[in-house]
Amino acid sequence: MNRPRLINISGNSYNVSGKLACNELVSLESLFKFCMALKQNIWDIVVLKNKNKNEFKGDFL
Repeated sequence: MNRPRLINISGNSYNVSGKLACNELVSLESLFKFCMALKQNIWDIVVLKNKNKNEFKGDFL
């Protein structure tokens, strides 16, 4: 699927798509719209990375 079609189907703006292309932060709602358009789970399109290894300590449940 090309970018203009994904934007049209998801209802997101070109700005949101541009932010994703530049690895900038977007809202969870915007990611959810892309997931719905692609019929995917959020974890299929999102990868969480810890930039500062000392920033997070402990377990997350």
